[in-house]
Amino acid sequence: MFGFGGKTETLDDAIEREEEEVTNKRRNVEAMARAMFFSEIDRFNEERRLVMTTAFAQLNASELMVAKKSQANFEMFFTNMGLDAGEESQKAKDVLALAEAVDNMSPLDNV
Repeated sequence: MFGFGGKTETLDDAIEREEEEVTNKRRNVEAMARAMFFSEIDRFNEERRLVMTTAFAQLNASELMVAKKSQANFEMFFTNMGLDAGEESQKAKDVLALAEAVDNMSPLDNV
């Protein structure tokens, strides 16, 4: 090309070789970036799982403490009122069952 003889062809070969090397290096960088991205996603998911596990454990512990305190308050209330806690509990269950039966018969379901 352009009268440079063999030098031009060698220069073209060198440019082609360098372009291939740049393409290969670009592929390697992209592969490393993807690997880091997926590694970061895995780390994030593991951290999120740990945070959620801890949060739900604390929530469950709080619910248990509230339930125990509520039970103690109701037992104290029934004792102070001179009532039997078991009998009153059964009465409450009967009322709830009756309310559920009424809800099942309600014509409002068709509205």
